[in-house]
Amino acid sequence: MSITFATDLPGPPGTDDSPCLCAQMTLGFVSMMRGLDTPAVRANLATGADAGCPSCGGAGVERVPRENPLCLNLANDNAFRLLALLGLPVTPLGECSIAHARRALLRARNVDLGNHVRDDEVVQGTPCEREDGTVELRPIRAWIRGLSVDRLAGYVERLDAVVRTGEAARATKLVWY
Repeated sequence: MSITFATDLPGPPGTDDSPCLCAQMTLGFVSMMRGLDTPAVRANLATGADAGCPSCGGAGVERVPRENPLCLNLANDNAFRLLALLGLPVTPLGECSIAHARRALLRARNVDLGNHVRDDEVVQGTPCEREDGTVELRPIRAWIRGLSVDRLAGYVERLDAVVRTGEAARATKLVWY
């Protein structure tokens, strides 16, 4: 799950071509992901595409909506920690004026970020028997990446860029959802 911070401005209109995931085992997939879009790349994608794919119809290339550059997407826990740091309501849905968001960003730059970080977390599984008969007592089920001071400061800077760019484009509020 994630929470997206964005301004109230609409995203850019239109769509872009993107290689379809049904053709991801082709050389054309990597080429197009790196920005190379030629008839030869498209032909390579088409040869590796699934003819019954609902996204591309077997062409290997699908149309996707353009991403809004005025947004920041964070994992729920990181977003909640950022909202707490900013002094904004820690809820999955919310909004505030651009002026209030700028004051919150100033506040975030003048508090101790160390109070909002978290360490990496390793979730251990139950003991399991391997094929060779040995028993692994504490296999790792999940590794949850922590939130360091540097990453949190980076989120503050990225959100500041979203707010400043939105303000320059005449946005009136910051929303999160």
